[in-house]
Amino acid sequence: MADKEGQKPDGQPKNPMTKTAAARIQGGYAKEHDGKVDKGTFPARAQAAADRNENKSNEGGSGQPDEETKNTK
Repeated sequence: MADKEGQKPDGQPKNPMTKTAAARIQGGYAKEHDGKVDKGTFPARAQAAADRNENKSNEGGSGQPDEETKNTK
């Protein structure tokens, strides 16, 4: 099975969204939409992705649950 373009073999993005990039995207969008960024728009999703990526890097993990915690039911 071929890997998706733009992803590493483990499924992670080659260039994860950063807070700086998300802010740039949101700023451009907000200028065109009276300073508003609606929920569900690409800029909002970019910010959410940047937040997730920052949280993963602060935790020092992959963001995936451990095998032990994944099957606790």
